[in-house]
Amino acid sequence: MKRFARLFWLDLIQQFSVITNIRRYLADSRSLVVKAAMVGVVVSLVILLLRDIVEYLLDWTFSLPDLAGTNLIILAPLLIGAMLVATLSHFTARRIPYIDDHDKIHDLPDIEGDGVERALALYATTRPTVIHALRAETGLANRWRYHSWSLVGRKLLATVATVGLGGSGGLEASSVLIGEATAAGLFKPRPRLARLGTFGHKLFDWWSLDRPEALQTLQLCGMAAAISTLVGTPLMAAFFATEVIYRRTTIYNKFFYTLIAAVTAHVVALLVGVGDPSIEVEVRVLPPLTLNFFLVVILTSVVVTLVSLLYSGINHAFNRVFKHVRSIWLRFAIGAGLAGLIACLTAWLSNGSTWLVLGTGEALLDQLLNSQVLISVTVLALFARMLATSLTISSGGSAGLLVPSLVFGAMVANIFATLFGQPVVPLAAAAMAASLVTLVKVPISSLIFVSEAFGASYIFPAVVALIISSLLAYDNSIYRTQRDVARWQELAPGFSLRRVPVPPMFAGKTIRQLNIQQQYHVNVIGMVHPDEHREIAPEPNLALAAGDEFVIIGPNEAVQQFDQLARRDLARYHNLN
Repeated sequence: MKRFARLFWLDLIQQFSVITNIRRYLADSRSLVVKAAMVGVVVSLVILLLRDIVEYLLDWTFSLPDLAGTNLIILAPLLIGAMLVATLSHFTARRIPYIDDHDKIHDLPDIEGDGVERALALYATTRPTVIHALRAETGLANRWRYHSWSLVGRKLLATVATVGLGGSGGLEASSVLIGEATAAGLFKPRPRLARLGTFGHKLFDWWSLDRPEALQTLQLCGMAAAISTLVGTPLMAAFFATEVIYRRTTIYNKFFYTLIAAVTAHVVALLVGVGDPSIEVEVRVLPPLTLNFFLVVILTSVVVTLVSLLYSGINHAFNRVFKHVRSIWLRFAIGAGLAGLIACLTAWLSNGSTWLVLGTGEALLDQLLNSQVLISVTVLALFARMLATSLTISSGGSAGLLVPSLVFGAMVANIFATLFGQPVVPLAAAAMAASLVTLVKVPISSLIFVSEAFGASYIFPAVVALIISSLLAYDNSIYRTQRDVARWQELAPGFSLRRVPVPPMFAGKTIRQLNIQQQYHVNVIGMVHPDEHREIAPEPNLALAAGDEFVIIGPNEAVQQFDQLARRDLARYHNLN
């Protein structure tokens, strides 16, 4: 009995050895906790600098029409900013590979356009692939090929030139790329440290990364810290970084570190005095728990989803159009010029200001949430801002659509709140969640954003909006580098890996009977069953069943043809049943 009691108490004390547990955890994680916090501090300082410069320049830019007596003067800073970014891109831009809608690899200029898309592409370079293995390379070496600190400086200048001089778009997307590049730059190998004696050698060993997973974690930390600094919602920022990368499968072992970076960045912003949420609501009205209100929430969610899908279509259409403009100078000039003319026309028709269409949209968002805006002005500004933002980003301007997507949702909410006599703020919170889900595919982040920015009482309408928008939008995402990550990965030039549904005509047959390799020129290397149970190198005599998925590898063309065959047969089966 005494022996039992002694063992019991020893085991209990061991479980509460907090210091030992912390030391073990820090050793196992290669001090990622400290590194994540360091990323949060540095990224926060860089993003705060970016925001201060852009806000100062925007105030100057939007004062020009009053000084000149005409809104057309706004074209001058827009075109100057466009030419500055065109010059930066022409002489300094590096190319990042990305996968387009047709599963082809193309190059993406690193400082142009929406930064989230570039950050996603750079994150993908860290993943080990077959071609890396053939070259005896790691994901780390592949990421080090691309710029880090240089990219931070160039992207910061491009964003200041685009948004600070009146371009239509938000800062968050550019900040995400700056956060990723800052994290990569902090931990890029610096052999000079090892030459500083014993201390330098030890510091070099501790600071260096030896696994692609560690770099990926810190890349996510940089993205989370950037969003946290600008939006003032650290929990949402941590989820956003992991969710925008992994979509359907948020990686929670990385989430812990992104949360550390996001909270650290938020604390730094608070110490500087600018850490409050970017959305300011003067009068918070709780959501009414009535049938009429939730019917309006459903209607608003449907319209927000359709508006977001329309914006996504406009953006992709402009992307295709600008691909055919050979001259980089002409491309930027067309985008900035048309955006400026749309802003001037909108200001003239609404008897308002050009900031209804240009800039980050934060001033417009503040007005939508805290004052009455005419329905006619809101509708006009909504479509004008959609066009101007698409033109700015698609032509190469360094801006993003995170805040614009929130503005789109708030505009639609303002319209329906006025039409049906409902409070604006609860409806706007739900509409913003619907817009984020439709455009960026971050459902968890959108709910947490509503909770942090508005309050927990606003979550239920946001959940209703999220369900509606998820059903309607399903697999839509505005980021070309995000859509196909879950099911497609090019392993080497000309060869790809993909999950493909088993055609119903194959049900009951075996892989051996179908002779898939000879008939379709692809190899089945795995199976995914409806319960998500996975098999590697499945038995050739395995009987196939409806709902199963093949994991196939082969030439791109053969993989594409097999996928189309499977989906046509699946559609035919559903039509018959």
